Amino acid sequence: MAKVGRATRVVGLVGALTVGALVLGCASKMGPATNMGGATTITETEIDSAHASTAYDVIHKLRPQFLISRGKLSLDPKVAPALPRIYLDDQFYGEAAVLRGISAGMIESIRYYSAADAQYKYGHDNAAGVIAITTKH
Repeated sequence: MAKVGRATRVVGLVGALTVGALVLGCASKMGPATNMGGATTITETEIDSAHASTAYDVIHKLRPQFLISRGKLSLDPKVAPALPRIYLDDQFYGEAAVLRGISAGMIESIRYYSAADAQYKYGHDNAAGVIAITTKH
């Protein structure tokens, strides 16, 4: 009877150690909090570390997926595939080409909104999404 109790304790201990190792192995490796913006946001810290001169350069270097066409919005074969529209401090600023004229030094953050989120926040003309730039004040 004592052997069975001891075996049960050993199996329980091994099980607990295995679960503990799995929990530690699955824990985040991020360490201390960082200023990374995630997949849809570029933070001021990231912008500064990119050493880029324009908003286009920052996006191209850090989140090039922001600049990818989301497909055609028209059945007309002459119409080019759409790119996200640009908003500066929540005001429409232009098409993607205007990014080359926005100095990286004046940017606080850059955020990409999907088509659904962009249409909800900025209106129905944003079916290809929005790149929203917030400037330093």
